[in-house]
Amino acid sequence: MLTLAIPYYRRLDYLRLAIDSVRRQTSSRWQLIVSDDGCVEPGAEQLVASYHDPRLLYAISANPLGMVGNWNRCLDLSQNDLVTILHADDELSPHYVETMQKAAEQHPDAAAFFCRAEVVNAQGKPVFSLPDSIKGLLRPSFKPYATLQGEQAVRRLARGNFIFCPALCYRKSLLDGTRFDDTWQMVQDLEFTTRLLFQGKTLIGLPETAYRYRRHGENASETYTRSLLRFEEEITLLKQISEQAESLGWKSAARAARQANIVKLHLLYRILLDTTSLRFQPARTKLDLLQRLFMKS
Repeated sequence: MLTLAIPYYRRLDYLRLAIDSVRRQTSSRWQLIVSDDGCVEPGAEQLVASYHDPRLLYAISANPLGMVGNWNRCLDLSQNDLVTILHADDELSPHYVETMQKAAEQHPDAAAFFCRAEVVNAQGKPVFSLPDSIKGLLRPSFKPYATLQGEQAVRRLARGNFIFCPALCYRKSLLDGTRFDDTWQMVQDLEFTTRLLFQGKTLIGLPETAYRYRRHGENASETYTRSLLRFEEEITLLKQISEQAESLGWKSAARAARQANIVKLHLLYRILLDTTSLRFQPARTKLDLLQRLFMKS
């Protein structure tokens, strides 16, 4: 059995699409939990009940936990060893559960598994994303699968985080209680996966595209990119990764994290977008950050 836990905050329309995508799975060995964080937009409990499906459960937190806290609650609520934190505005391809279950059987010592993701817009249509495409070029070969371990894996992720966080399926028994750090608002996924690697855990990358990642104006990633919080957190985290890798003698991983080239490229890309759209003040703010980043490296 695989638990699909949805950390819900708002947008019932997207939540319905996410639930529908779960119920279309080719494997029937799953359970779905909607973890409601404070019922900001009411109706989730009624929506879950409307399916009349005993595999669908609803749980509301007594107090608001925030995004990261609700992710951790999703891990804790699962009674199954395999658990995926399905974001409420995303969807699964029909073969996601089956793909992860086969991977878990084939790699019993892996702490997590991840597949490729298709990026879609608010209407669910595939869209081109230059930053995601560049990160895709940094992915290791997934034929037949990729094993991420140790220094090489940390170096790859420091160069560009090619793992779509919600596409990850975790094996709770091998996480040893590791949970997301609520110090972060944007980079908690990269911090979590690199922490697992520093602990000696193994991650398995799969060649299948089995997840649909939705980018839209209300998406947290988009919000934090506009506010520059994303870039500030990435810079801070990469510095920490560099220091930890250096302490282990992982020179190449430390160097990749210290250079922060993917952050520089993304900032440059956003500066060009702002400039061509005549948003000169936001472009200037990003340029100042980019200059500071070059000076530090």
